[in-house]
Amino acid sequence: MKKISTTRKSYMAALSIAVASSAIVATVPAYHAEAASKKFTDVNPKSVHAEAIQSLVERGIISGFTDHTFRPGNVLTRAEAAKMIALSIGLDTTTVSDPAFTDVKKGVWYYEYVAALSNSGLLDGFSDKTFRPGQNLTRAEIAKLLVKSYELDNGETMTNPFTDVQAGRWFTPYIQSIYSTGITKGKTKTLFVPDEGVTRGEFATFVVRAENHLAKSKEAVKEASDKIISFVGKNEVFKDEKGKITAKTEYNPTSRALTITAYDEKGLNQLQQSGFFSKDLLTLGVHSLKIADNSPVDITKDYATAKRLIQSQLQKKLDTSTAGDGIISVNQVPIRLYATSNEVKFWEDFTLTLHIMLP
Repeated sequence: MKKISTTRKSYMAALSIAVASSAIVATVPAYHAEAASKKFTDVNPKSVHAEAIQSLVERGIISGFTDHTFRPGNVLTRAEAAKMIALSIGLDTTTVSDPAFTDVKKGVWYYEYVAALSNSGLLDGFSDKTFRPGQNLTRAEIAKLLVKSYELDNGETMTNPFTDVQAGRWFTPYIQSIYSTGITKGKTKTLFVPDEGVTRGEFATFVVRAENHLAKSKEAVKEASDKIISFVGKNEVFKDEKGKITAKTEYNPTSRALTITAYDEKGLNQLQQSGFFSKDLLTLGVHSLKIADNSPVDITKDYATAKRLIQSQLQKKLDTSTAGDGIISVNQVPIRLYATSNEVKFWEDFTLTLHIMLP
């Protein structure tokens, strides 16, 4: 199963964080692992971010400082964001390649996290080969980072209540996405303030909400995916009124190969009402079907027309060179079913081999 972020086609999508051109490198206070397990003197247990901070600390995703503070009001830096995201989404931080940033040297506390995000394509540096670990991230930049890291929809078709998030701005789809998924509510009901920084406390809450959304999405997609594969990949035998076998379908779950055989015209007609030819795919969340390198066919608007187009595309793939032997075939044609579950887009791939026995 492959998942598209509500809009991510690939988990390794590139992310470029645009910031001010000045190369300011702030001094980052030293982290102390032991402090993470102790009660922070500056985190009120009743504060809005307390639960998220506790969750991340308990899992070792973020830690406090040597003076037993967490500093939830401090504006988040690029290095801190790299650590939290890398650990939260489970990136490999031990066998990383050197990202070759001139201001990120081996041995500093954030090296492995920056390298992991850079290696994955989730967080890039700047044209002058710097990463600027101590530079702050804006709320707009954080929105993009969250969307790419947690497989959220890019929000292009969504709306938002923020007057400072206008259509056409580079950050608008990302902000719309994290708003629609409940990761943020904005600074006020009508203002997001995209150029403002994000505090450590705010980001902790964003990360936990994004984790929860991703977990629910994966669960929903897994359930929908299983239903689609089970429906398309049935091993069935079709018979006529006299019990004669007219067609059969065989599915190999390991190779994801579907083989369909029609022994006569009746069997061919029976096959055209089942599996990925069936209109019941719509009830499973499938909205488009792609044959080989053709454009996806939308099956939601006019299914009858869409079905004829799909069959026409398959007919063009028929190998008729064996017609003299009483059989024509479509051999191992890639099929992709596009679906949506719980507002998360994904697709399922398999190959189709179709054998049609000639009278």
